[in-house]
Amino acid sequence: QGMAYALLAGIPVQYGLYTSFFPSLLYTLFGTSRHMHIGPFALVSLMVGDTIEELGVDGEEDPQAAETLAVAMSFVVGVMLLAMAVCRLGIIITFLSDTVLEGFTVGASILICTSQLKHILGLSIPRGTFIETLVNLGKNIGKVNPATILISLVSMTALVTAKMYSQRRNMKIPIPIELIVVVISTLISTLADFEGRFGVAVVGEVPPGLPPPSAPDLSTFSQLFVPCITITVVLFVICASIVKTFAMKHGYDTNENQELIALGLANILGGMWQCYPACGSLSRSAVVSNIGGKTQVYNAFVCIVLLVCLLALTPLLTDLPNAVLGSVILVAFRTLIRKLGSLKILWHQKKSDFLSWLSTFLATIFLGTTFGLLIGFGVSILILLQQSARAEIAELGNLPGTEIFRNIKCFPRAKRLEGTAIVRFGGNVNFVNRKSFKEQLLSFAIQKPPLKNIALDMSMVNSVDMSGLNMLKSMTKIFRGNKIQILLVGCRGPVRAFFQRSKFSDEVEMDRWFINIQSAIDYLRTQDTDEGNRVNGPETKQDLKHHVTEISERKLQLPLNAKVNRRMLRESPAEP
Repeated sequence: QGMAYALLAGIPVQYGLYTSFFPSLLYTLFGTSRHMHIGPFALVSLMVGDTIEELGVDGEEDPQAAETLAVAMSFVVGVMLLAMAVCRLGIIITFLSDTVLEGFTVGASILICTSQLKHILGLSIPRGTFIETLVNLGKNIGKVNPATILISLVSMTALVTAKMYSQRRNMKIPIPIELIVVVISTLISTLADFEGRFGVAVVGEVPPGLPPPSAPDLSTFSQLFVPCITITVVLFVICASIVKTFAMKHGYDTNENQELIALGLANILGGMWQCYPACGSLSRSAVVSNIGGKTQVYNAFVCIVLLVCLLALTPLLTDLPNAVLGSVILVAFRTLIRKLGSLKILWHQKKSDFLSWLSTFLATIFLGTTFGLLIGFGVSILILLQQSARAEIAELGNLPGTEIFRNIKCFPRAKRLEGTAIVRFGGNVNFVNRKSFKEQLLSFAIQKPPLKNIALDMSMVNSVDMSGLNMLKSMTKIFRGNKIQILLVGCRGPVRAFFQRSKFSDEVEMDRWFINIQSAIDYLRTQDTDEGNRVNGPETKQDLKHHVTEISERKLQLPLNAKVNRRMLRESPAEP
């Protein structure tokens, strides 16, 4: 796989072997995952190859320039990962939704597969965009090499058959079919002289031994900066996902920030030993898990085997057909392309996610991996902002015979309270949705017959910004102008503290702040009882005496209730 992915990146195959060795060894020393294996990864290799092409370098015509850029990218990506660790920016992965990542990976998979068609068919065409590749394939279709096609078909048949057999048998250790195919095809190619007799393209000379350490050439840093940001984000998202998957499966803890440090050091030091950006591999990590690996010590044995290959076996790879490496890549990505079927499911379940997936997928195919991820991220953020701007207020009603209040649109049995509206905010109140909230609140201010009271249920609100606060203040003035009493219900700790700091209690007195809806309703009923007594009045001296006593007790009791209410609000924890 390492050699195949180096071919995908547009650099000689030995760089795939170097990237399989050095970063993996360094991750063993600093990483917190016991199972993740890092090295060449197809998606990252494609992004490296795309960046080299965007900078106007052809790996086949000028391999040295391509190698220099690939090694420099490893160093820059490593520095960016360390910077993320220092600034604790691991949280950025939460801003990439699953639909954006899936659309990106499926789009990149198609780019990977089309880029390998020239090796499968035995054509010599320049690397290009998706459209350019298809056009060049069409123009040169008459020049395909029959022997190369035959090698590709036999290789793919063997790879698919062995993988399907391993899956059906639930084999813990899958058949190492890639290694078997590489060994057999190299042996036959050498004996039959595929290159000389049939014109089959082969890997060529692979220098033995380890490269000496050297500082990477960073003269192109300014041109590599933006592409490396995208590679860094994709690399960390993939690795974080793999780390969490196996940590949960085997029940141990990992440190996200330490992972950034480990990956950063692995790529920085890897860049000094002629490696290109290294990333975690789910398939290779799964093998480690299945064979019972418990620590990163297994990596030491892997590195020993790789070291033997680099020191003694690389000259034997000279006659390995490129078509075999292309077949390895093509078969590895056949399952990802099947995810195109998820589009239909997303269309029926969530059209906004469908739009995010499709826009990321199309942008990746037609504009490349860097712009594809950025556009997908931008579209998902715009959709999120649009949804936030359309936040809704729900009017609540009481379910008869209970103290439960539910949305009257969803629960037909829920009854409105006469002269009182209970409205629940459906999310945080901020500059994005303040206009939507204000328009909905205004409908209650002009409601016919007019309201006497409105209870604002803030139980679902985690934060309010200054724009949201100013909107609430303006609405309290409008409600007071319409002689509508305002009650505040269920404020969470951070929101309550913000209201107190910003003197919102001057607009809505603390006596009208309540823990829950029922306590607010009880308060209103007490008010109605007092008002009824004042209107009807007692009819006898005995009633008058009893009424005066009752009113006196209530006057003593209500302030006490208010004090208790305020104390409960102060003492209630930050989380509801």
